[in-house]
Amino acid sequence: MKNKGFTLLEVLLSLFVMSWIILASLDMYRLVNEIDLDVDFMQDINAIHQLRLILTLGENLEVYDDEIYYQYDNDVMHLCLDDYRLIIKPGTNIVMDHIDYVYFEEDIDDYIYMTYIRGNKQRRVMIRR
Repeated sequence: MKNKGFTLLEVLLSLFVMSWIILASLDMYRLVNEIDLDVDFMQDINAIHQLRLILTLGENLEVYDDEIYYQYDNDVMHLCLDDYRLIIKPGTNIVMDHIDYVYFEEDIDDYIYMTYIRGNKQRRVMIRR
């Protein structure tokens, strides 16, 4: 007569291996939750770089609290927040999207800073030297 089943040693060994796998997966889960992957900020880095290039090419900048006017190719351009989007007018060149609030400021060294709020995060970045 042949027994069909597992021995106690086989069961204990499989439980030991399964417990190590579960422990490792819990550590990986905890590690992934600790990493703050802010995808919007990664996209903002590209938008801020683009905005820096645009404003570097502009002339006669006039900085106000919520908008910037500048001249580019004999046209007066207007950077402002419109319908939760940071856009350049005339036209609708969308620089950043889903922005709740934006504030521009120019310091005494002619650096221009932009403070913006997206979701619950506020960031302040330099957009022109």
